Amino acid sequence: MAKNANILEKEAIELETKLKKAAVKEDGSRDDELLKFLYDNYHKRFLQDNKQIWDNGKLMIPFSLSAFGFYATLKCPNLESVIVLALASIALAFVWLSNAENHRAFQNKSFVWMRAIEIILLGPDVKTPFKIPDDWFNKQLSRPAAVNMTIRGFFFAVLIGWLLIIYYNI
Repeated sequence: MAKNANILEKEAIELETKLKKAAVKEDGSRDDELLKFLYDNYHKRFLQDNKQIWDNGKLMIPFSLSAFGFYATLKCPNLESVIVLALASIALAFVWLSNAENHRAFQNKSFVWMRAIEIILLGPDVKTPFKIPDDWFNKQLSRPAAVNMTIRGFFFAVLIGWLLIIYYNI
């Protein structure tokens, strides 16, 4: 995330130059109303993308995992039925992963806009941290890219789970 944060910061600084030109009124003063409007808009988008990730997860995770439960109820599972369950389960996990990664990219775009506005209003020397953990445990769970790694880990756990089940059913 540190490398990604540096890329986002560079993009924000480049955008800040363009935004400064756009946020100047005819009399040469800064258009704070425009900046506030843009900041609020991108903040709402950022939150909406986060909501979309987890709303989709609320559907995709249970359906993806329910295939394991259905497999467990089969009296004599054959390879064909296991493969069908596996493909459906993996596909649902992948749809969520793909959706989450896309919305995370949208969040990064919104973050760049918000950071550019912060640079205009507060100056380039003010660095606002991404997160401020409060203790050791929280620091471990909120480290950079922790959520991304969890979502990716979920997908690979489903994939590996089905590969093991298929392997032991052959």
